[in-house]
Amino acid sequence: MDAKTETSKPLTVERLTELSQAAMRLAAQDAIDIARATGTPVILWQDGGIRRFRVVGDQLVPWDDDPVSDTATETAA
Repeated sequence: MDAKTETSKPLTVERLTELSQAAMRLAAQDAIDIARATGTPVILWQDGGIRRFRVVGDQLVPWDDDPVSDTATETAA
């Protein structure tokens, strides 16, 4: 699908939802990439609440699941 076809679709509720979800996925990936590079936590909305995660390899791990890592991350920073 080329850019012309993509932009010529009518803006229905479904299409707007699809576009907004794609934008959120891209923004989340950028946040994860920055967190991985800097060691900072990632804050995400999950299950109706805000949760803090850290990036371990290619996975997001809830920050509070391993309190020992809080100290290790602060020491490394």
